[in-house]
Amino acid sequence: MALVLMEEFGEVPGEGRVQKWILKSSNITVEIITLGCIITAIKCKGKNGEVNDIVLGYDDLEGYLANPKYFGAVIGRVANRIAKGRFVVDGKDYQLAINNGPNSLHGGLRGFSKVIWGSEGVEGGVRLTLTSPDGDQNYPGEVQASVTYTLEGDTLSIQYQARSTRTTPINLTNHSYFNLAGQGSADIYDHEVSINAPTYLPVDDVMIPTGEVRPVEHTPFDLRRPVLIGPRLKEVPGPGFDHNFCLSSPGDAWTERVCARVFHPASGCVMEVSTTQPGVQFYTANFLDGSFKGKGGASYPKHSAFCLETQNWPDAVNQDSGDDSHRIAQSPVVHVRGLCEAVVEADLVEALEKFGPICYVMMMPFKRQALVEFEMVESADKCVACGSSEAVYIAGQQAFFNYSTSKRITRPTNSDNPNSGNKVLLLSIQNPLYPITTDVLYTVCNPIGSVMRIVIFKRNGIQAMVEFESIECAQKAKAALNGADIYAGCCTLKIEYARPTRLNVIRNDNESWDYTKPYLVRRG
Repeated sequence: MALVLMEEFGEVPGEGRVQKWILKSSNITVEIITLGCIITAIKCKGKNGEVNDIVLGYDDLEGYLANPKYFGAVIGRVANRIAKGRFVVDGKDYQLAINNGPNSLHGGLRGFSKVIWGSEGVEGGVRLTLTSPDGDQNYPGEVQASVTYTLEGDTLSIQYQARSTRTTPINLTNHSYFNLAGQGSADIYDHEVSINAPTYLPVDDVMIPTGEVRPVEHTPFDLRRPVLIGPRLKEVPGPGFDHNFCLSSPGDAWTERVCARVFHPASGCVMEVSTTQPGVQFYTANFLDGSFKGKGGASYPKHSAFCLETQNWPDAVNQDSGDDSHRIAQSPVVHVRGLCEAVVEADLVEALEKFGPICYVMMMPFKRQALVEFEMVESADKCVACGSSEAVYIAGQQAFFNYSTSKRITRPTNSDNPNSGNKVLLLSIQNPLYPITTDVLYTVCNPIGSVMRIVIFKRNGIQAMVEFESIECAQKAKAALNGADIYAGCCTLKIEYARPTRLNVIRNDNESWDYTKPYLVRRG
């Protein structure tokens, strides 16, 4: 994990002091201030060892207090534009301040980017919190929001959470401007970009989506394969890219995906963006004009940077998409993110069952995520509320929670998920104070269902795979033994379905055993 430091950055008269948090790994340094959760610097090494700051910004607090282009800021309550600043929620009309042509942009005149957030250090990062009162910028409901930045190796993660006392539009993003050649470089024409999106949203003359979801194929918006930004900008109507690329439909289940990649050949710098959101706004700094004095006296002309703003689809509160995922809505299903690689289903149950009975868990180990379905929506509400107000740890690592857009987790069948209904179980043994052998596991498991093979290995502690005679035996064993202690107070079993569907055992000993082949040589 990164080294985390904090220092004073300045003071806003009548509002309070602004801190700067510094996250350092071996290759990257990220600096964040508590005003607007603004990323003020990302310093990384190029292929020749030189260190470049790759985000645009200012040298001092005064620059960020004005910040008309939202350099580095977290945007809220609603990123992007709301047409005419109007929307209807629960049958009531709301009118926001107009601050971008005929529209409301980036949360209004004093959105989340303009206020000082509370902050606290967490492992590898910083967690910033804000209470937006009911009626703030004329949005309904009091919103408790948090943004957590963590740095691990070369990966900067941003976790957004928000909880409202009333139904309200919400769409948080980060508005950092990047130039991989280094901030202050003249343009981004020599950058290669790819965005993994099959469709995009055309916009009208005031940048509001027209309602059409248009395929990118045979258009300048087809960025599914890397292209140089400079030549492609000449093909795009208008001053440049400022469009939402559709990664999925807003109502789809939240799953993390790599959505974009930018490469600067001269420096060797590569930026890859992953998100759980259904859209990403690709913006090529069309409205910078060189009039702002940036860091080190740099001027920032048109096309001197790019933004990749992961988000819900713009103006979703007014668009006829048949979806309400832009609003905070309760669900008995909670989306859990930020899990450690070694986490198992039983860890989630152990950490979250205090909020209420859990009826199903779906692990997404490669994404370090999971979906947890509670029996009652009130239990999910307690879980999300707790995660918004304090750090919740699962298997020793802080996790993050949002309501899922799904009201129920789809139970996979054997045909579409090879791990569901598997007769091989993966056992993780927690707090192993006594030796764990094949004989021990056989004695524990076989009375519940006939055991065929066992393999014990040491990875993330002591783990074992147990193959049962049938799927039904494995299901019974998982239900009976998950969370149980082999010995009183220790050697606790955490059980999930394994990926292999059959075990291959070449010898019978304390670490492996094939009970269908008693003639295999036993060692030890």
